[in-house]
Amino acid sequence: MDIDSDSGSSNPGTERPNSAEAMAIEPMEVDESVFMTRPVPAWAQPKMSYLKDGSLPEDEVSARQIQRRAKAYTIINDELYKRSVTNVLQRCVEPEEGQEILRDIHQGDCGHHASSRTLVAKAFRHGFYWPSALQEAEDMVRKCNGCQRYGYPHSIITDNGTNFAEGAFARFCAEKKIQLDVASVAHPQSNGQVERANGYKPFFLIYGAKAVLPADIQHDSPRVTMYTEAGVKEVRENDVDLLEEAQELALSRSSIYQ
Repeated sequence: MDIDSDSGSSNPGTERPNSAEAMAIEPMEVDESVFMTRPVPAWAQPKMSYLKDGSLPEDEVSARQIQRRAKAYTIINDELYKRSVTNVLQRCVEPEEGQEILRDIHQGDCGHHASSRTLVAKAFRHGFYWPSALQEAEDMVRKCNGCQRYGYPHSIITDNGTNFAEGAFARFCAEKKIQLDVASVAHPQSNGQVERANGYKPFFLIYGAKAVLPADIQHDSPRVTMYTEAGVKEVRENDVDLLEEAQELALSRSSIYQ
């Protein structure tokens, strides 16, 4: 159903904007030579149609739902993107491609068998979105043999207390093949707390930039597809200039745990 400027609404109570000014996010244009345009996923077609020409389904409930949800989407070079609450542009992908991304994050070259919510969060942060991501991640973790330890963890981090580092507990960990990592509570560099404390990943503190994952390149994340040498050079120079400030901030935050 197309929306025109002088016809009344066939769905009572449903507003039908007829101009681009009514859209929450204006379509953006990017140099087409930078990356290949991919077809819009089937699940995102209604939102794409609404943003492009105001088309809505006849059903009033579906029409209102599309109008409401489309506010978070934008069109870039004929592809649909969702803008997350953290202001990350996420390219809309088919569930099949999303499953490949999750699989790569979960058990690929850089995978570490993370939980379902962690998998989805990483996929979203790297610029991909599809609405069934969490359910598919839960199914993947449930079926993964490497994630099934029948209640026993892969590793345990504890302090140097003899009740944990020696005796019955240590023998139990050895019997169940649980890696026992001993670290002082005052030494966050070894017990995994330093990253949580300072807010930065080690890669960023060394290079002043976020790491690019294999999934970013394989599935054309926005940071890869919108890459331009000139633009990245300027951003990289700015990042390097700001690196010392980030390192000092991380050091001051970490000192709290020393």
